[in-house]
Amino acid sequence: MPSTSKHILLVNFDFPPNHGIGGRRWGKLAKGLALNGFEVHVIKADPVQSNKNSHWTEDVIHPNIHVHSIPRTYPVNFSHPKSGLVGKIKYRLLKFKLMFSEQGTIYDISIGWNKHFEPLAKSLISKFQIVNVIATGAPWNLLFYTCRLKDQFSALHIISDFRDPWLEAKNYGMENLSAQRKKVEAEKQEFVIASSNVVTTPAEEMTNRFKVLYEKKYSTHFELLGHFYDSDDMGITSSTSKNDEIVFVYGGDLYLGIEPQLKKLLEDLETLKISNQDLYSKLEVRIFTDSTIPEFLKSSEVIKTEPSIGKEIFEQIRQSHYCLILLPDNKKHHITTKSIEYLPFRKPFLVYANDGDFTAFVKENNLGYCMYDKLISLDEVLSSSNEFSPDDEMISRKSLEYITAKLISLLK
Repeated sequence: MPSTSKHILLVNFDFPPNHGIGGRRWGKLAKGLALNGFEVHVIKADPVQSNKNSHWTEDVIHPNIHVHSIPRTYPVNFSHPKSGLVGKIKYRLLKFKLMFSEQGTIYDISIGWNKHFEPLAKSLISKFQIVNVIATGAPWNLLFYTCRLKDQFSALHIISDFRDPWLEAKNYGMENLSAQRKKVEAEKQEFVIASSNVVTTPAEEMTNRFKVLYEKKYSTHFELLGHFYDSDDMGITSSTSKNDEIVFVYGGDLYLGIEPQLKKLLEDLETLKISNQDLYSKLEVRIFTDSTIPEFLKSSEVIKTEPSIGKEIFEQIRQSHYCLILLPDNKKHHITTKSIEYLPFRKPFLVYANDGDFTAFVKENNLGYCMYDKLISLDEVLSSSNEFSPDDEMISRKSLEYITAKLISLLK
């Protein structure tokens, strides 16, 4: 049962208005908590000056959300190196310094943040008699610093949110760590697991893996806290565009390692061009992303790429015919944010991913086509007249309101 205290401390490195990964998830959940009467005290890092504001900034403007921004300690000339000889020299010197001073990965942007974070966190906990503390990673040292607060405040109820794998990550330098540096990161993760009252993840595969590794070892509770859509963003009032075009829409990052999926998409498009020129001539694939576009993608005459457009992506989805889902192998077990946001529009998914939890989710709920299935071609998909009607109850369980209620049940 939740405690009588309505004050919560939320630690999110790039909480809105910062532009950064994780801000959308916890900006929305902070909004959900605020609408349920909680006072949410947020500690975040100062924004990177060259970055634009988050698309989700308006969501966190609420009298119950109190944002505290503190300086970054990670060297900006390393995280955002400048071009030219001087920039390269500074980058190499900083890399050498970080390699000397840090025992784990040197690519965690919350390195050293504790000197600003800890005093503020302790002050807020004391002033508002905070019991419930939520911290979300990556960056991972942020979780480590948060759990160390229990040294002084043993009664804290800490929820550690793993948005991605820590040790198994394809980024943050994890793949190329030496055995000794990997051991340091493993020890930090174990400390976080042992110190947390609850560990949440947005992926069932991650939650189950934690249970196998740690459930018998520690009293920590492991819970799936899935991704969600916010009905305030949807504004679903119209259906698919009536013109002759057949539109695929993809919005968001092109994940690390996604090249095989993009090449399979291109291959399917070329096959369609040969087998059904009439259908091919009507096709337009719209990709909205701030990621670097691979050169081989630029050769396609039907693929159009544009920068991210924030919440305007929902209007694109509304007018589309198919939602394009591209998942590399390190994401094939993740029910991603963008796919959940597409659900209320009831547009069929075109999924380019190897078999995993995501393709199982699509097949179980009749959400669309898994294009790695050799039994079906793009020609057959576009020529079919299948209507997709996902279960209303399933969709309602993916709403912000539903996931916020689950989060509140995890509080003390």
